[in-house]
Amino acid sequence: MEVAGRAEWLRRCVHIAVGIPAWIVTRETAMTWAYACFAGAFFNTLLLSRVPVVGDVTRVVRGTRGTILYPLVIGVLLVLFRERPQLACVGWLALALGDGSTPFFARVRSCAWPTNPKKKLIPSLLGGLVAGAGASFVIDAKIAFPACLVAALADAIPWCDDNVSWPVLAATVAWGMST
Repeated sequence: MEVAGRAEWLRRCVHIAVGIPAWIVTRETAMTWAYACFAGAFFNTLLLSRVPVVGDVTRVVRGTRGTILYPLVIGVLLVLFRERPQLACVGWLALALGDGSTPFFARVRSCAWPTNPKKKLIPSLLGGLVAGAGASFVIDAKIAFPACLVAALADAIPWCDDNVSWPVLAATVAWGMST
């Protein structure tokens, strides 16, 4: 495996692992996690590139925009849905598990999205299913799966950053379905 391949694999594993706290957020701890997300965005802005190995992975593979947007968007969702943090957690898990796992399905034969030739249809939907399975532990599966599958459609949007579209779409759909 070449260095860029290993770096991308490591980056995706971190992307997924950062979603683990979404399973333990409660109404009482939502704001604490939001503050942690904002602190993470601040840390990633100023210091992440100086951390050995991890800093190299983010700098070489993708730059830092995603490392700032990821915690920032999740923090905003936790603030917006602080009374119903499970909705924010659906968005968090869509980003962590869905967007994070999609590249692992890249070898699956599939056509590209008509609007975004850089992304494949089947891997995106498989990522949405993985996210729906994970999110069904924080909210009813009848809400989790549709919300995460709609978020997977975010891969069809070429001009929108995945670190924004996946969580915002999933949380919004979960909110709409649960009201």
